Amino acid sequence: MYIIWSFLYNRLDTVLCFKPPTRELFIPVMDMLRETKVPVVSIDVPSGVDVDNGDAEGLQPDMLISLTAPKFCSKLLTKTHHYLGGRFLPQPLIDKYKLTLPEYPGTSLCVKLSSPE
Repeated sequence: MYIIWSFLYNRLDTVLCFKPPTRELFIPVMDMLRETKVPVVSIDVPSGVDVDNGDAEGLQPDMLISLTAPKFCSKLLTKTHHYLGGRFLPQPLIDKYKLTLPEYPGTSLCVKLSSPE
């Protein structure tokens, strides 16, 4: 039942365009995601967005679920609900890269980082 709900009410960005420009093969899919009237959810980095620099030409999703840690490009998504998912980073790795991660409530596997301005 969840799969049907998800298809009717959301679009999941799984194009995996790691670095702009978007390859020609994926342009029709990206156009469809930009034009849809239902919310678009991106995982980790929105398709067509440069992870380090952001990109105005990339997808601007309604929701972003970052994995492990927020990426720099997520700061540029001002109209996006932003969540961080995954509590699976070991402490030595957090210490090594001096990551500042939010506290997860209780046993939750995700935490809300921001809402649209």
